[in-house]
Order: sequence, then C-alpha cells, then structure tokens
Amino acid sequence: MKKLLIISVNIIILCTIFIFIDYKLKKNEYDAQYKIYVDCAKQHSDYNSTGNIEPYNFKYDLSLTHFKNFYENEHNSFLDERRIFPTMDIPTGKNNAIIFFGCSFAEGAFLNFDKTLEYKLAELSGERVYNRGFAGFGLGQMVWMTKQSEFYKDIKEPVNYVLYIYINDHLRRIYEDKYGHINYYLSYEEKDGKLIEKNPITLPLQRFYVVANFYRAFMFSKFHLNAKNDDKNFDLVKLHFEEARKELQKRYPNVKFIIIKHPYSLSTTQIGGNYSLAYNYITPRWKELEDEGFIIIDLLKDFPGTNFESEEYTVPNGHPNSKAWDIVVKKLIKYII
Repeated sequence: MKKLLIISVNIIILCTIFIFIDYKLKKNEYDAQYKIYVDCAKQHSDYNSTGNIEPYNFKYDLSLTHFKNFYENEHNSFLDERRIFPTMDIPTGKNNAIIFFGCSFAEGAFLNFDKTLEYKLAELSGERVYNRGFAGFGLGQMVWMTKQSEFYKDIKEPVNYVLYIYINDHLRRIYEDKYGHINYYLSYEEKDGKLIEKNPITLPLQRFYVVANFYRAFMFSKFHLNAKNDDKNFDLVKLHFEEARKELQKRYPNVKFIIIKHPYSLSTTQIGGNYSLAYNYITPRWKELEDEGFIIIDLLKDFPGTNFESEEYTVPNGHPNSKAWDIVVKKLIKYII
C-alpha cells in the first residue's frame, strides 16, 4: 500500500512538472507572437487599431476540437464591415460577387479596411467582395468551408470569381492542422485521388503544446517536408485547389478560380529554412493547374523588378502593405473586367 502511494505521488509530481513546463512554453510563444503584432501595429500607419488585434489575455486551454466548432464560434466575424465590401446595405449595381480565401494575407492583417486588396478590388470592379480569409487559415480550411451548405447562405449574389492568396507556408499548414493547430484540428489526406478527413491516432495527446510541437517537428523533418516527397506534397496542394473548385462549381458552374502566389519568406526558406516549402512555390508544376483552367498570378515572376518581400511592400512583420496591393490589383482587375 505504501509503495503504491509513493508511486501515485511521484506520478502526480511528474504530471504537475509536465503541465507547468507545457504552460510556460505555450505562454512564452504566445507572448512573443503578441509582442510582434503590437510592435508592428505601432510602427505601421496602415494598421487599424480597432480591427485586427484585440487585448491579449493568455489562457492555458487544453481543449482540442474540430475546425467546425472554431468556424461556428468565429462565424459572426465574417459578416462584419471588415469582411464584406461594400457592406450589404449598399447596392453594387452588379449582380455578381467575388470570394477571397486564404490566411492573414487575405484577411488584411495590420491594414485599415480601405487598404486591403479586397476593398481595392471591390472599388475597381463594382462587385461585392466577400473576404473569407482568416489568420492561420490555409488550404484545408478553404476545402472544408466550400463543402458546407451553411457557408453559401452568407453569399447573396452569384459568384463569378474566387481568389486564393497562397504563401509557401500553406503546405506546412496542411500538416500542422493535422497534428493540432492551436486548439482545433483539421486533417485531410489523399485517397484514390480524393481528399478524405482522417485524424491521427495521437490526436488526444496533441492538446499539449510539448507533444504537438514534438510531433510536428518529427513528422515534418522525417516524413513529409523533404526532397523525396516534393512532388507528392505538390500533388496534395493541387488536390486542395481542385476539390475546392469542384465544390464551388456545384453552386456557381461558371466560376473562375484565381490563385495569387505571394513569395512571403521565400528567400528565407530557400537559404536557411526548409527547401521543400520553397520548391512548392517555385516548381513549374503550377502550369498543371493553369492547364486545368486556374488563373495563376505569381508575384515573383509576373512583376520583375518588384520585390514583394522587401520593406517597401510589407509591414514590419512581412505581411503585404497597401502599396503592394495597389500594384497587384491593377493586374488582377484585367482578369475580372
């Protein structure tokens, strides 16, 4: 009995130490991220202080839920004035709409509403633009949303163009979402040429920061993001675009899909980071999507002499600034009108 008690006490002590370490590591990362955002906001005049960053209170949350629940909780934010240009109470004069997907680049992080690509495109095209980009999102979230009937209830006009702002980090996010992205998971795998949802057996443990980070690092380096899997990884990216378009075409048969490739951190991943991410951006295989009817706008190739990674075209943390989108929208509008 005494021995069992000692073992139990030791287990409790070890679990307490583990939880404390997990808490500190998670809090340190969140604190560092928040500091970057605040510093960026202070330095950049385009930042909307009432828009993208809210007061920060760290909570050590061990919940882990499907992306569906995260989407439902955040759904109302897709309906406010930062997400629809012009707002629903203003008629556009045209009976067509445009949808944007992507991450914080599409969301317009650190920019006033009228400085975002969506707002600029709405002004030039005269069409209503729905911004469905969100910080941390990627290809999996786009696919999931296009498969939900509820998603389309917010879109009031026929959609003739869908745009996705792609950065090379979105390949990594396919796997990060699989192994637990913050407090939600979303796991797509290829099977017989289709995407299926399949959760890893270690999912319950991934609510812990230490476990999730170790698992991601292990899987990225050994199994997924390496040279021998480069073409397989591109196949997966390509399949996400194909399936999303197929879902959209069920509602909008003539919809055109435009992919805007932004070379965010491309130089870093080529030189000191994971070259597989860079390969996924620079591979000539993007032409396969063009051959299928996708329109590709590559900010690296299509704008020679313009470095969209430079300080001239970014806010301090690397996101595009208003000047960058001024250049892009002039080319983009040629496809829309």
